[in-house]
Amino acid sequence: MTRRDLFLLLAIGLVSFGTATGRADDKPAGKGEILLEFQIVTPRLGVNQLTAQRWGAYFRDQGEVVQVREPLPGDKVEATEQSRGTFRLVKIMAQLDRDGTLHVPGNKKFQLADRVALQEWLDELHTYGAQGDPTGQPLWGLGERRFKEIYAELAAPVQSPLQGKSLDEALKVLTPPKALPVVLHRSTTEYLLRQEQLLVAEEVQGLSLGTALAGVLVQYGLGFRPLRTPADQIELVVEPLETLKDPWPVGWDVDAQTPRNKLAPALYEIVKTGFDGIPRETAIQQIATQTGVPIIIDRPACLARKIDLTKAASYPSKQTGWALILQGVVRQAGMTYSLRHDEGGRPVVFVAPFDPTAGQRP
Repeated sequence: MTRRDLFLLLAIGLVSFGTATGRADDKPAGKGEILLEFQIVTPRLGVNQLTAQRWGAYFRDQGEVVQVREPLPGDKVEATEQSRGTFRLVKIMAQLDRDGTLHVPGNKKFQLADRVALQEWLDELHTYGAQGDPTGQPLWGLGERRFKEIYAELAAPVQSPLQGKSLDEALKVLTPPKALPVVLHRSTTEYLLRQEQLLVAEEVQGLSLGTALAGVLVQYGLGFRPLRTPADQIELVVEPLETLKDPWPVGWDVDAQTPRNKLAPALYEIVKTGFDGIPRETAIQQIATQTGVPIIIDRPACLARKIDLTKAASYPSKQTGWALILQGVVRQAGMTYSLRHDEGGRPVVFVAPFDPTAGQRP
């Protein structure tokens, strides 16, 4: 079977489970789908009426609804959005300074001479609505409320074992509810054609859906992020980690006040054990089995750093904790590990090459 054949099978398998094998380029919503209403609040004192009129005329010339008025108690610069049938009504409250500077939501400000930047901003509003372009925004531009909703949806535990399964088999199990379709970015199709036929190496059964999906994808050099589309829908978009700068993490950082032995007591249990001359990956997987704490290895990163996971590792037999044994194994190989928690509060360990100049995400 060729790699192209493998990818075609993967694509067919994904489509049958309600996900897509690519996503269209983001396109602006039709101007009739997102309607804008502007309120420009003038200063209480020292307002330049001519400048205020020019701002009102500018937005009217763009076909927008605009009102220029004096301030009222409770006014603040903000953008709000409401659904009106098939339309989305976005109301923008903007503040005009005495010098003619217009302050708008998103900590942006414009002068009337900034015609190109103003048009780009208007296009963004007509494309994405009140929340704007999600690119570069915290929480993937979802907003706190929507992020919490998605986080909760991805907290359900995975019931099926996935170790030894193919990627398409794993994704069928890891497909979230229909409201959160998994979509392969166009760059992912090209990336998969260059990869060898690999099976899921680390078990993610019992982990929450979000962390399990990230944990499986990272073994293939892939990740995902929630993307708010111009239609205001959410897609879980899969992309190569070499280009994805903000992937959904393989587990979340543990609060500094949370004792590690409370989160993963079995990992800190004192046992008498040791081993001699077994492959590093086998030792790590056995620790995961003995403690019940899933351990995900960033295998592509290890390969890039020429870390051989099949090389023999040893640990002297003595009374010690599993966490210390794991630390010894990964340090021998030039790796490090971090204890994290999934969306449901369950422990997970992420192992990656040690890099003192960078964080250990994803």
